[in-house]
Order: sequence, then structure tokens, then C-alpha cells
Amino acid sequence: MRKKGMREAGDERIFGSCDFVSALLEQAEEGVEKQFTGGERLAKVKQDFEDVCRTAEISPVIFRSGGRKG
Repeated sequence: MRKKGMREAGDERIFGSCDFVSALLEQAEEGVEKQFTGGERLAKVKQDFEDVCRTAEISPVIFRSGGRKG
């Protein structure tokens, strides 16, 4: 197969059939598509932070200051 320029998706002795390896790679790609980019993740964290502060009725400035007020 290598002489013809074709490659296997994985070593059949370790991972089993090529179909199994292909299915595994497809699942991994789906997981990557669901992940946030750096900018999206930062925006989500900021939004969650604001939501928590609003729910707890705490000013974001006070929260960031690290005070121990009850």
C-alpha cells in the first residue's frame, strides 16, 4: 500500500480496523468544532462574571477587590 502512495488511518494491530479509526477521528473532529475560540471563551467568562455579580447583587468592582465583606 505504501508503494502505491496510499496510507492507512491507523495501525490495525493496535487500533483494529480502519473503520474504527475513521469513526474515532470523526468523533474527535466533532468535539473540536464544539469548542470555543479564545475570544469566545473570554467573552463567555466576562458574561458569566457579570451574571453572577448581578444575581448576588454585588458590584463587579467590589468583587474584584477581594474584600471579605459578608
